[in-house]
Amino acid sequence: MSSLSSGFVDLTKQAGIAWRIKDALAQESWIVKPSIPILYFGDATAYFQSKKMVVTVGLNPSDKEFQKENAMKYDIGVRFPHALSLEGRSVRDDRFFKDYLQSLNQYYEVNPYWRWFSSYQPLLNGLDCDYGSITQMKGRALHTDLCSPLATNPTWSGLSERQRDLLLAEGPKLWAMLVLALRPDVMLVSLGREWRKIVLEMFPRSKSFPDIFSNSPFKKVELYSTQIQGKCCYVAMGIGRKPFSNLTNQEKRKLSIQIGAVGY
Repeated sequence: MSSLSSGFVDLTKQAGIAWRIKDALAQESWIVKPSIPILYFGDATAYFQSKKMVVTVGLNPSDKEFQKENAMKYDIGVRFPHALSLEGRSVRDDRFFKDYLQSLNQYYEVNPYWRWFSSYQPLLNGLDCDYGSITQMKGRALHTDLCSPLATNPTWSGLSERQRDLLLAEGPKLWAMLVLALRPDVMLVSLGREWRKIVLEMFPRSKSFPDIFSNSPFKKVELYSTQIQGKCCYVAMGIGRKPFSNLTNQEKRKLSIQIGAVGY
């Protein structure tokens, strides 16, 4: 995908699926309300225009995306003010999805939840990439979530097996379709073993590279290449309660150097 117009068409299709998933689970008490499905975090227009495209991967959106600091109630406008215009609109036409995608595109320019996303920054910056526009780097990153585009309360670890199964019925398939549309140069995946296996099944190894942290099992990072729509993508898989939090900032920069060395 190289043109912005084709990118918009593809992402609009995925956006429609995300909203259908939200509608199907709207009555579940553990789905954050009010909220919107978050197909991705970041500026997709800038992403497609950038020289280096990076996708980061988590589980599902935090309820903090719709909550002011120390507030008890949820509010769509906390981090997605442009999405407030979607409330009460029953017709999901091209204009609806244009406004929806624009609300996602503005995320890192408005009020991002940096307490979580900042864990990626040393690794992204080492790749000459960033989520936002302030640093003027060559690359642009989008964040995506493997299991679901929906924010939940409790968060993923506190959900029951039934609740997880409802999200997993369509979430990973939507994520894979989104990644195919995004065609990233690099994917940074920081998930538990069972979720890393799902990513590997969807985007299997073409070639594996040495683990530069092999001396420490607690710092294990798997680096491999895969093919996405005929394009080579380098995938780094790490662990941690926060993204790659098993690595120091210096080690994250070391990993970015390794990714650059293998061909990024």
